Amino acid sequence: MKLIAIAHRAEAQAFLKSRDLAFKPEAFAFDGLYYSTEHNLALLLTGEGVQSATEKLAALCGAKHNKIQEIINLGVAGILENSPQFKLGEVKEIRTSYLSLGHKMEFKSFSASSYDASPFHVCDIVTSSKRALKTSDCQKLLPFAPLVDRETWATGSVATRFQVPFRSLKVLSDKVYEADQEDSLEVCRIVKDQAPLWSQQLLDAFYKISPLQKDAALNNQNPKKEALKEKNLLDFLEASSSFHVTTSQKRKIKSLWDILLPQSKGEKALMKELEDSTLIPLGLEKGTLKSKTSKLIERLENLVSPFKTDFQKLLDKETNPLKEARCKLSFSRLYERDSIDLSFTIRRPKDAVKLQEALEKTDFTAISNLLNGKWNSKESSSSCGDKA
Repeated sequence: MKLIAIAHRAEAQAFLKSRDLAFKPEAFAFDGLYYSTEHNLALLLTGEGVQSATEKLAALCGAKHNKIQEIINLGVAGILENSPQFKLGEVKEIRTSYLSLGHKMEFKSFSASSYDASPFHVCDIVTSSKRALKTSDCQKLLPFAPLVDRETWATGSVATRFQVPFRSLKVLSDKVYEADQEDSLEVCRIVKDQAPLWSQQLLDAFYKISPLQKDAALNNQNPKKEALKEKNLLDFLEASSSFHVTTSQKRKIKSLWDILLPQSKGEKALMKELEDSTLIPLGLEKGTLKSKTSKLIERLENLVSPFKTDFQKLLDKETNPLKEARCKLSFSRLYERDSIDLSFTIRRPKDAVKLQEALEKTDFTAISNLLNGKWNSKESSSSCGDKA
């Protein structure tokens, strides 16, 4: 299921009143959790601020992490940069979130997983542990991002901890660069009064990035049923909620599909083979949507060139002692030369000992034979089997 995370009930009112979404309260350790059976969609009121959002999201992800496919943080944000790019009422998609704790910046940042093909302008944001209501706040935070909020960083932190992809959309609610101490309460009142409008805009924005289909819960429980609807791999990936494909990945996948198709008994047969061996297992794995797509491309490449796959397995086996010692290895393009470029950082005497042990464990004759084509593909399956 997808999980919508919103700080306040006022910002969530359009979602909770929607007859199409049909959210109903869900019993949990605390109030504020709603579930739509029809769309397999959950909504959590996280409360305002990093601590509250972190605690509630972590508790829910800990209890239901096997069911949550994506976290979508929705809310309002203040404008730090006086620029025509940022106007009140606009919706922005967040790329990277930073955290300001009191008077210092946290060194960790978190990047969303699915902003490449966003219908909205994409930018960064600073999550502040306190409300940013003064121009002095603006001066401190602006070097890091043009927007400020209270919860995006917490969403990214929890999502990363539980290996769940996340994204964030923000409605621009106030101009921090114009604020001063005297009218800070007035700003809060205006934002509160505008909450119904912001909520509707967030709902409209949510539909743009996540078009819902009825019976989505059944499709999520049975990925095979989802795959059978599509004859073409790219069509399947576009409709799937388990993968996110960038423009460059689309080109790569189309190229691999065009190579595999003539070798199969047609599109249906190839899709049937891919869904059983690759698409369904990958769809059920944990990880970001992008990482699953990368794994899919790797497996397609293996199908296109099993010879290359066997070679790579043997090469990985022989160079494993060096990799375990954290040596950086590089080979010539297409392995034309029978040599290795090796890089290793020595900071302490024991690092030199570690490198020496790795070199002694490595069979460079076997590596040279591989690079000179002196190997048999049968060796790969047998050696990998022995290792397992």
